[in-house]
Amino acid sequence: MPKLRAFHNKLAYLTFFDPACGCGNFLVIAYRELRRLETECLRRIATKERATGQLAVSLDLLCKVRVDQFYGMEIEEFPSQIARTALYLMDHLENERVSAEFGEHYVRFPIPASPHIHTGNALRDDWNILLPASNCNYVFGNPPFAGQKTRATDQTADLKHVWAGGYVRWLDYVSGWYRLAADYIASSGAKAAFVSTNSITQGEQVARIWRTLLDKSMKIDFAHRTFAWTSEAKGKAIVHVVVVGFSRTNGQSRKMIFDYPNIHKEPVQEHVHHINPYLLDAPDVLVESATRPISPALPPVQYGNKPSDGGHLIVDDPDDLPAEIDQARRYIRPLLGAHDLLHGNQRFCIWMDRPDADTVARSKWLRERLEAVRRFRLESTAADTQKLADRPWRFFRIPQPTVPYIAIPRHVSQTRQWFTVAYESPEVIASDALFTVVDPDGILFPILSSAMFTAWLRTIGGRIKSDLRFSGPVVYNTFPLPNLGPSERERIIEAGRELTKARENHADKSLAQMYSPLATPSDLLAAHRKVDLPVDRALTPRGRPASVTDRMRILFPAYERALGRLT
Repeated sequence: MPKLRAFHNKLAYLTFFDPACGCGNFLVIAYRELRRLETECLRRIATKERATGQLAVSLDLLCKVRVDQFYGMEIEEFPSQIARTALYLMDHLENERVSAEFGEHYVRFPIPASPHIHTGNALRDDWNILLPASNCNYVFGNPPFAGQKTRATDQTADLKHVWAGGYVRWLDYVSGWYRLAADYIASSGAKAAFVSTNSITQGEQVARIWRTLLDKSMKIDFAHRTFAWTSEAKGKAIVHVVVVGFSRTNGQSRKMIFDYPNIHKEPVQEHVHHINPYLLDAPDVLVESATRPISPALPPVQYGNKPSDGGHLIVDDPDDLPAEIDQARRYIRPLLGAHDLLHGNQRFCIWMDRPDADTVARSKWLRERLEAVRRFRLESTAADTQKLADRPWRFFRIPQPTVPYIAIPRHVSQTRQWFTVAYESPEVIASDALFTVVDPDGILFPILSSAMFTAWLRTIGGRIKSDLRFSGPVVYNTFPLPNLGPSERERIIEAGRELTKARENHADKSLAQMYSPLATPSDLLAAHRKVDLPVDRALTPRGRPASVTDRMRILFPAYERALGRLT
């Protein structure tokens, strides 16, 4: 009984703060759940006192949880008013609920308390003025999702104000709330948790954001990895988000990770001792983008060719080529993008090393295409694009390999067990939806196709929704492949040859069909396992890593060792 009463009294003194409250959804749900905890607590106390349906003391004295324990910030006045009203309505509903529970009509009137909803910019206004950090228990919310390309000008100014000298253009708007929350709770026992875009724990942002938070002794207490979240707003928009709960170092030994093997279904719970900024039970290693590979065993990777043409150098459907194209046939080349590579689509492009006035004069189709490119570039707002208006026959950027190369898709499905790259002829033009790398002795193909590299990509790379996103600076250049001895190289190269042969056994299928999670051919699975074994051994002499987390526990220390060699 004393413990129940102590718990009940504690509920009445907890404070909750949403610094991006909007119409108050999070505050309202939190208030509802707090009231229901209180009601359950009162029910158990009544049971222990052998009450028979009526409390000995009025509910007016027993119900201690009130709306003035809830605080919020919202930049617009109208949603602020809705948040206040919504909390009052929830208070009324919970009063009715407790009345039904105990058989006593209970109503708070006149209303004895008011929620604290501040209308203002949470990235500019001091949170302590609304609620001193020393008096706060929980900070939570769903701050606005806005990336570099979707931020408004004033939002960019807000981020620059928050991050000051630490600002970089690719920070998401939500990062401002993480920074301010860390500042706010750094000297208190409060805990914070935000629903965020999953980019907050992937790609370039991780090192910039979490270095600051770790320097302030923030530790992640629980995390929901990427899942699909359906908005209640009109249109039922689906976003891919994470939930990250953090607080100042407090010695808490048991933490919780919620993983979503299917991002649309319920999570699998895992108790762990530590959660790092990539939401893994692994060390707090922060991976910084690099301008060149940190591994001497990796050659440079390049972006694909960027047309900047308004679509006029591209022929998406071969049937669109006119009969008279024979006059310009030598300038029509196969074009490959990420989707084409994975699904076997056939596209073409106009590819000219130098202008050919005679052929252009004879081909009306070619002439019209190049004139459309010229107009598009002249009308562009980008100065670099305008400069190429007088060269409409060439792509904007042309790092096309002149020898056979590996085509690397920028995006692949998160359901892929292995990363799907492929060899291509130099006659095939790689679009800017691909990266390219030359692999003369065959070592890179098995490395990039290995489970070890896929784990690195899955963890370090960014995401488009939940799909994996390859990046040269962030993923490839930072992969900590050690120096390989001659025998190690030969074992990996031979495994790569067997993987190539296994793919050739299914040449009638696209890569997407071959690597379907539900129908991957058995010989292809066996070939990948043969690739994984020597690649794993090159990075760890013991054991056989069984999961992404196992592999990252190997790769994070390898990354730190590789950086040590560079310094």
